[in-house]
Amino acid sequence: MPITYANNCCYGHLNPLFDIGSLNCDPGFTSSDTTDINSFMLSEKSPLIGVGIKVDDELTEDFFGNVFKSCNIGCYGGAGTDAEYTHEDSQSTGNRYILTIPEFLTMK
Repeated sequence: MPITYANNCCYGHLNPLFDIGSLNCDPGFTSSDTTDINSFMLSEKSPLIGVGIKVDDELTEDFFGNVFKSCNIGCYGGAGTDAEYTHEDSQSTGNRYILTIPEFLTMK
């Protein structure tokens, strides 16, 4: 079975050639503190909110234990937090965030 990459977000570098159609933008995480797992939730203005692909599985909760409210790119399935979102030019910030999730992975 071949591995398929689709519907990802790359930030601070170019999208891989095999990952056509993915976003290249600031993901809009709630914080830049990578030691705090809650930093990887998305702000309500994140471009990743509502643009995910529903995978046929039986998951009802996201990585954080929240009931899915939105089909987002990434491990957060909420409608977004009220954290401030400031768009940054991904070319000027370097390789700070890289999120690539293979389609076959599930959060079980």
